[in-house]
Amino acid sequence: MPRAQTARILMLIAGSIASLAPDAAAQPAGPGGINFWNTPTSGSWYDPMAWNGILPSQGGVPDSTQTAHMSWDTPYTVQAINGGAQCHHLSLGTSAVTLHLAATTELRFNTYGTQIDNRGTILMGGPGSTGSVAFIINNNCTIGENGTLRMAPEPSGSASIIGTLFNVGYLMINGAQHSIEGTGQVRVRLQNLGTVNANVADRALALNGAFLVENHGTMRASQGGTLTLSPAGGFTQSASGRVIAEHGSAILLQTSLAPGFSGGQMSTQGTGIVYIGSQGVQIQDTTITAGSTLRTIGNTGLNIGPAGLTNHGLINLGGTGFLASQVGQSAELRGTGRVQLEGGQLGVFLDGFSYNVVNAAEHTIGGFGSLQAGLTNLGTIAADRNGLTSGPGELLLQQAPKTNHGLMAATNGGSLRAFNLTLTQSSTGRLHASDQSWIMLQSARIVGGQISTSGNAAVYAGGSGDELVSVTVLPNSRVISPCGRTLTLSGNISNTGTIIAENNGCGAGFSNLAAQGTVISGNGSILLASIPGSLTCTLQGGSGMTLGLDQALRGTGRTSGNILTQGIIAPSALTSNTDPIGHLEFTSGSIQLGAASSTHIDIASSQFADRITGTGNLQLGGELRLSLTSGFQPISRTEWTVIQVAGGLTGSFNSLALPDRFYITQTADRIIATFCPADFNSDGVTDLFDYLDFVAALANQDPTGDYNADTVVDFFDYLDFVADFSQGC
Repeated sequence: MPRAQTARILMLIAGSIASLAPDAAAQPAGPGGINFWNTPTSGSWYDPMAWNGILPSQGGVPDSTQTAHMSWDTPYTVQAINGGAQCHHLSLGTSAVTLHLAATTELRFNTYGTQIDNRGTILMGGPGSTGSVAFIINNNCTIGENGTLRMAPEPSGSASIIGTLFNVGYLMINGAQHSIEGTGQVRVRLQNLGTVNANVADRALALNGAFLVENHGTMRASQGGTLTLSPAGGFTQSASGRVIAEHGSAILLQTSLAPGFSGGQMSTQGTGIVYIGSQGVQIQDTTITAGSTLRTIGNTGLNIGPAGLTNHGLINLGGTGFLASQVGQSAELRGTGRVQLEGGQLGVFLDGFSYNVVNAAEHTIGGFGSLQAGLTNLGTIAADRNGLTSGPGELLLQQAPKTNHGLMAATNGGSLRAFNLTLTQSSTGRLHASDQSWIMLQSARIVGGQISTSGNAAVYAGGSGDELVSVTVLPNSRVISPCGRTLTLSGNISNTGTIIAENNGCGAGFSNLAAQGTVISGNGSILLASIPGSLTCTLQGGSGMTLGLDQALRGTGRTSGNILTQGIIAPSALTSNTDPIGHLEFTSGSIQLGAASSTHIDIASSQFADRITGTGNLQLGGELRLSLTSGFQPISRTEWTVIQVAGGLTGSFNSLALPDRFYITQTADRIIATFCPADFNSDGVTDLFDYLDFVAALANQDPTGDYNADTVVDFFDYLDFVADFSQGC
């Protein structure tokens, strides 16, 4: 027969066959041609009579060289149960066809071509499939069209998509409209453009091969399923790639191998959650969307890569989890989200020095636990108990040095403790303790930045070697060196709050503030808060300390070393008791009262007045201001020694601000305040002018004429005045 005639006959046969199996001729042929399912009814893959080829010689069960094609529009199922099935390309041409791969023992289904066209359903497992079902690719391939590959073995069975026996890393591309779903394992190198869905309740779909997984589409856990991502070759997403845990479902990140996870988005919905299931899951350049939750399991954790992590959700480190950079690297936490500690840690257990984390502006790290990695904070560090009202509340800064450009705060009854480290703050950095909360220094050094407190909160010195260097203490804020502690003040300190040495609660135990060439400016106070009967709260001036304009030294206690003040010195009591008057004693060195200084002395009764005593030298200057307190108004002549120093007085006060009828006497070692009732015009001299001024007040019934303070201006006032006047002052 002529060749042309033979070709025409073959074309007619092919056309006839194509009319019986729609779209058959459109599929790519394997080297051995195309075998198509020849009847719109269900049957066994292994039935040789169910398959026809384009040519009579091409029928029978497909082999590794032949394309297997199924495309009748009437619903039907082709089953391959147990054994081994194979084809070159695979084609399910309509949504009506199901390729059911099942096993009670083992089924290995091999494809050798580069194309899997699936408009129907490839079902791996299903009811009664208690054995092992493996879908094996022996070439790089694309699984396309809008169908579904569903993995659904019985709990005692298994389903997996794997590469060839030699595991050479063939690539499977899941097309943009195609879905892989169910429960089982995907162990090939996978590039997902479509959907991967772990949607079997209480069971997992695991991407756990040795090769890279790329996601440009959507991978999700839904309907109570778990999507396990643990590819040893890494998991990377493009900008369009998303991983989603829907309500009641979970995603498990479970590998600590490099390169880990990178790119794209992670989201959770409702009670959906992303779990961290390995120690040191590596992740970077990924965005955790708002409202989403990641949580560690046990002592697992995250190592953030150099590209950082954008977190708009919640990363919960639980009781023993951790978050750190990669070893020797620095990693940034960006976004508006929160890393929450419930006992966990920033850094790796017992090693914070090998890791560095940057907490970016608007991002928060909070709760209770340990921050031991190197930390640069531009956002918020919050010891806030995670909103709870009881239970543990301490957030511990330890090991590696920390830098603060943002806010580090103790709130909601929590405590922030800085232990054995240096915290360096820029001008925008602030340590803050809110009402019912506190900050504790324990062998810690705070350099620069701001300190603030509100309500009854305070910043406490709690160890040896605690030091504040060139900090700014904001208004209404308290810094306390409690009993048994020494807080060193260094550099140029701006204080508009109160820096306190107190020994309340420890009897006569000491409490110290120590200076090292310090200049303290601002209108705040240094308060020596010794308990009544004790002078063991001490300001140690060292070789030189300066209190600037309006800076006040108040309270009851001791000073030592050399102190220059241009501010206020005001002995004072802290509580109302039998001795409500303050006492400042300097035990060594000198105090110099500068020209702008003001020394405030209160007189509360004929027995009690503030006093300044000491063994060193006091250089007078500035203003001396006497005030009557507690409603006291002396009647008869009275003297109070308000300053007495064994080392002697030099200089004199530049100005005096005294109550009426008071004058000051200065000797070599003391200042005496005297009330002289007959010095009616308070000019320090009792003379005729006092008599004339009193008589005028008496004649005019002026209230100042009530000399004996009996509320009546009368002759008895005159008699009392004359008696005092005759004695002089």
